[in-house]
Amino acid sequence: MPPLEARISNTEIHELRGDASTHSLIVISNEHHEVHEGDTYFIKTFLFDQEGSGNITYFSFTTPDTTKEIHAKVAISPDVDFEVEIFEDATVTGGTPIPGQNANRNSTNTADLAALAGPTVSVAGNLMWAARNGGGRDPVGVAPGLNYEIIAKRDSTYVFKITKRTTADGVVDIDFWWYEHTPKTAT
Repeated sequence: MPPLEARISNTEIHELRGDASTHSLIVISNEHHEVHEGDTYFIKTFLFDQEGSGNITYFSFTTPDTTKEIHAKVAISPDVDFEVEIFEDATVTGGTPIPGQNANRNSTNTADLAALAGPTVSVAGNLMWAARNGGGRDPVGVAPGLNYEIIAKRDSTYVFKITKRTTADGVVDIDFWWYEHTPKTAT
């Protein structure tokens, strides 16, 4: 029996491979492929809030003004009562840059997305997502476990507004993950 072939474009044909013992096709997800390509990044951090109820902390990220698309997921896990809102098309200044770590530790690629901790928000933008949670059991956010992914708007700033809703000290665990993909056209 001849090997199976997959047509990638009008000119490229690749042999599909199978596992010798199970005869199943060997495939990986597109997200995993982006890790191999060195185009997947992550930020893993936390916020410790000793302030009172109503204290607000901001994080932001700005997408590049290029043909690259940012495919993003985030999980935000508070251990006490917090409200989390995500805004699109915000205007921010200042803040501390947070470099994205490349998920392929052998890659020298660097992220085009720019992330900031503690920026000053002059325009919040358009509210696109809101949740309130606490207790650390069920993370809130555009969460990898729930398989929510957004393709962020090009040349736009997104703001994460994290508002504490209790007087108790709180910790918010933040997992932010994205890959940068340039769409290709078939030839």
